[in-house]
Amino acid sequence: MKGSLIIVGFFVLGTLCGVFHLIPIDIVIDSKISFYALCALMFSVGLSVGNDPQTLKNFRSLNPRLIFLPIMTILGTLAGSAAVSLILTHRSLTDCLAVGSGFGYYSLSSIFITEYKGAELGTIALLANISREILTLLAAPLLVRWFGNVALVTSTSESYKPNDYFEQVPPEKVYAFIEEDLKYAADVLPWANDDHVRSSNDFRFSKGGALGLLTKVYCTWAGYPVKDESKWAEAVKTAKIVVESGRHGLLPKFRTLWENSGASVWDPTESLVEVSFYWNSKTGSSDPVGMIGKWNGVLTSQAGNRGTCQARWRVVYPFVQKWENALPDDPRRTLSVADYCYGFKGTVTITVDGVKDTYTVVETDGKQNYMEWLETAADFTESKTGKRPEITDQKKDEQRIRFTPAKWDIEEYSRNSPLYSQNYNSTVNWYVLRYADLLLLYAEALNESQGPTETAHAALNLVRRRAFGDQKHDLSNLSQDGLREAIRNERSYELCFEGHRKCDLIRWGIYYSPDGAGYR
Repeated sequence: MKGSLIIVGFFVLGTLCGVFHLIPIDIVIDSKISFYALCALMFSVGLSVGNDPQTLKNFRSLNPRLIFLPIMTILGTLAGSAAVSLILTHRSLTDCLAVGSGFGYYSLSSIFITEYKGAELGTIALLANISREILTLLAAPLLVRWFGNVALVTSTSESYKPNDYFEQVPPEKVYAFIEEDLKYAADVLPWANDDHVRSSNDFRFSKGGALGLLTKVYCTWAGYPVKDESKWAEAVKTAKIVVESGRHGLLPKFRTLWENSGASVWDPTESLVEVSFYWNSKTGSSDPVGMIGKWNGVLTSQAGNRGTCQARWRVVYPFVQKWENALPDDPRRTLSVADYCYGFKGTVTITVDGVKDTYTVVETDGKQNYMEWLETAADFTESKTGKRPEITDQKKDEQRIRFTPAKWDIEEYSRNSPLYSQNYNSTVNWYVLRYADLLLLYAEALNESQGPTETAHAALNLVRRRAFGDQKHDLSNLSQDGLREAIRNERSYELCFEGHRKCDLIRWGIYYSPDGAGYR
C-alpha cells in the first residue's frame, strides 16, 4: 500500500506542477521527456529480465497454451472499445480502439496517441488509463485484505477444476489439513539418521522435519489471527517427541551451521528441514543451484564470482544496536551481521576548514570494514592537510546502511568449496527449520500453556549456551511475561535473516492488527 501511495503521489505532484506552472512546459513538450522516460523504463525492464537467468528459464518452461490469456485480454479490451464506439457516435471506431489499445498502461499509449491522433484524444487516453492505474494501485491492497480466506486444494487432481468449484475456507480448516498431512508424514517417515535410502548430502524429509513443522503450525495456529490457544499444548507434545528422542541436537558451534550451508553439506544433527543446492555436472541449465549468498550475502565487487547482494538485503542498524546493548559479548552478532564488504570500491568526501577533499579507495581483494574505511579516509585527508577531520555521526550512518547479512558469506565459507558455481548461481543451502528454532518454539509453547517452567527455561538456555559457549548467560526464575520477552528476543538474535521474523510478529499480534483491520 505504501508503494502504491508513493506512485500515485508522484502523479498528483506532477499534476500540481503543471497546473501552477512550476516547471516550464517547454521542458516537457519540446524535449520529449516523456518519450525518453518511457525508453529508460523499457530499457530497465529489459535489463532486469535479461539479467535474471531464472526468468528466462521460466519463459522456456511455460505452457504454450498460456499465450491465450494475454491474447484474450487484448481481444476483450478491443471488443469493449469497439462496442463503446456505437454509443459515442462523434468518435470513430479507430479513435475508440486507439484509446483502448493502451490496456491501462498510460505511459505508453497516450504518448503515441497524441502523436498520431492529436492532443485531445491523447488526453482522453491518458485520463482513462491513469484512472485505471490509480484504481489498481489503491484498490488492490484493499481487495487483498477483503478477499479473505483461501481456497483449500487437497489434491493435484483438483487443480484442473473450474474456478467456481473451489470455496474459500477459514484458516483453521487450512491448518487442520496441514496437521493431518504432517501427522501422516511423521508416522511413515524414518528419523534422518535411520534413512538408509539417502546416500548423499542431499536433504530428504524425515520424521524430525515433519514433527518440527507440525510444532510450528501449532504455534502459528495458537497465535493471531486464529488464536486457538489449545494448540499450545499440542505444540508442547509434538516438540517434546523430537527433544526427548535424542535424534537431533544443536551443533557445538554456531559458525559450523554456516560453514555447512556454504559447502552444501546437510548435517541432520541440527537441520530439520533444509533446501539443498548443489552443482552436479557444472554444465547445462538444469542443475539444482540457487542464488543464496549471491543475493542476500555480503557485498563484493566480484560480481560474477561471489556475493553481489543483488537483492539489496540490508541490516537495520537499530536492531544491531539493540543487540549490542543487550548482549555485547554475543559471538553470533559478528557471524550474522556484516559490517564489512569484499573488494569495496567507493569514495568519501570530507571537509576540512571549509575545503572538500575526496578520498577514493579501490580494494581488489580482502575484507574491508566500513568503519575502518572511514578511519583510512581520515588518515588520507590528514596526510594531505595536516589536520584530522571529524568523523561525524552522519558519516558513520552512511556506512551503517551498507551492513548486510553475514550468515551466507560466500567469500568466507565457499571460497574453497568444490561445489562453488559461477555467475549468479550458488550451491549454498537454505535452512527452513533448525533444531534451535524448535527449542525456542518448545520453550514458548510451554510458557504459554504451563507458565515459566524449568523445562521452558532449560530449552531457552540450551540455545544461549551454544551461542556463548558457557552457562554464565543462563536465564532463571523469570515471570511468564519476562520469559515471553526473553524468548522473542532470542528468536530475533538466533534466527535473524532466516525468514521467520514477519511470521513471528504476526502470530504475536505485533504485526497483525487483532481488530480485524488486517496487516499493519
